[in-house]
Amino acid sequence: MQEHIRALIVIILMALIGFAIAKKLAPKGIMPAEISRWRNLWLAVVIAAFVAHNFWIYLILSGIFIFLSTTKDQNKMALFFILLFVIPPLEIQVPGFGLVNYLFALNHPRFITLIVLLPAALAISQKNNFKFTKIWADKFLLLYILLIFGLGLRDTTLTDALRLLFYSFTDIFLPYFVASRAIKDLSNMRTVLYAFVTSAVVLAFIAIFESGKQWLLYNQLGVALGTGDSIGNYLGRSGGLRAIASLGHPIILGYFMTIAIGFYLYLSSTIQNKSIKKIGAILLGLGLFVPLSRGPWVGALAMFVTYLALGPSPIKKLGTLFIVGIFSLPILAMLPGGGKVMELIPFVGQTEKGNIEYREQLFENALIVIKNNLFFGSSNYLETPEMQAMIQGEGIVDVVNTYLSVALDTGIVGLSLFVGVFLAVILGVRKKLKRIKDYRQQQHLLGRSLLAIIVSMMVTIATVSSIATVAIIYWSILGIGVAYTRIPEGEL
Repeated sequence: MQEHIRALIVIILMALIGFAIAKKLAPKGIMPAEISRWRNLWLAVVIAAFVAHNFWIYLILSGIFIFLSTTKDQNKMALFFILLFVIPPLEIQVPGFGLVNYLFALNHPRFITLIVLLPAALAISQKNNFKFTKIWADKFLLLYILLIFGLGLRDTTLTDALRLLFYSFTDIFLPYFVASRAIKDLSNMRTVLYAFVTSAVVLAFIAIFESGKQWLLYNQLGVALGTGDSIGNYLGRSGGLRAIASLGHPIILGYFMTIAIGFYLYLSSTIQNKSIKKIGAILLGLGLFVPLSRGPWVGALAMFVTYLALGPSPIKKLGTLFIVGIFSLPILAMLPGGGKVMELIPFVGQTEKGNIEYREQLFENALIVIKNNLFFGSSNYLETPEMQAMIQGEGIVDVVNTYLSVALDTGIVGLSLFVGVFLAVILGVRKKLKRIKDYRQQQHLLGRSLLAIIVSMMVTIATVSSIATVAIIYWSILGIGVAYTRIPEGEL
């Protein structure tokens, strides 16, 4: 039996278990029938991917499945989060039919965005009275997209610039726009957040299996579909395999799990069964651990600190967190295997110290390049001597910092607009949160979770470039932050 077919069998089994657990975690108001529809569609799409043996056939089959299962009143943002992570971000070029070399690159996330979010965006634009550019976050985002297009005209051909504009529309605008406009009440919001957590629970089982069996289940899918070589390298750290699941890279899996944990901080308040609540927390915690990626761990710490700081008795709780953290280190060191875990802890362990040194050198060299093209960056920054000095063993310059990548490509103007979207959403959420005095109210818990998640994202993307689904995730979350500010206060 071919490896990818054996992997498919394991993935189906893990998914069935994951959806069964996720159904137990469902907040009030989400019908079991809806979760079953999500599960069935998830399975149909993943089976299509593994048995199609051709990416185009997979797109046709999954498109049919999605079309047949989608209802008019369905929560499209929730469906988007269920489908976004079914398979890795495999990519193929849409042919230009003799007019151009190719029209655009189509990958799984972009396909899901077009088939699920584009119709939703068109429907919203016809009846939504919350016009785009009404708030500062919208304005910063629109200016950022226009800047990318304008700099594309400067640095490349019109065809390439139009291609960049299309990518900005699908990967930036659509996730943000639909999330910020389609979610109108707390019930819609819970469904969306729960869909994200459901995907995380399913992928946590897959990731835990990968770590335990030392087998990357999606590794051969690209070969089977004819899109290229294997997906994700077998990367080790401290003697363990770094799990990837369908996210394409361990650090992206850790980033994804951190956000899911942030949503779970809110959703867990609606779960009555304490045992089930603990199982959900343990699964997501293991899902964060098995990628063995330290950047998301730092992001998770920033998230918990922010969440506690915004709640009742913040000094007491932060002090408790600090004391528990300090005293847990020597205890951890005495446990079997604890020494290996200690070596992985950021700022404590010494594992792959060269990785940290590379990031420090990258920051220093990138600043030199940014100063030379201060306002609008350069498309040729990788060819500069400073960046050429950062070439790794794979023969590439890995700009493992989203802020540096944005600044190098679009200058401080682009970086200011990019960060401006984050800050505008943070201020909007914080402003609403300050009006809600009762810490126990659902909207206060939700606002705390969202602010903590956004802070976590801002920390984590300083350790990873916006590859694969990284950007789609943070633009979606920022849209959710905007949606939160629009939910009527007092709604339960």
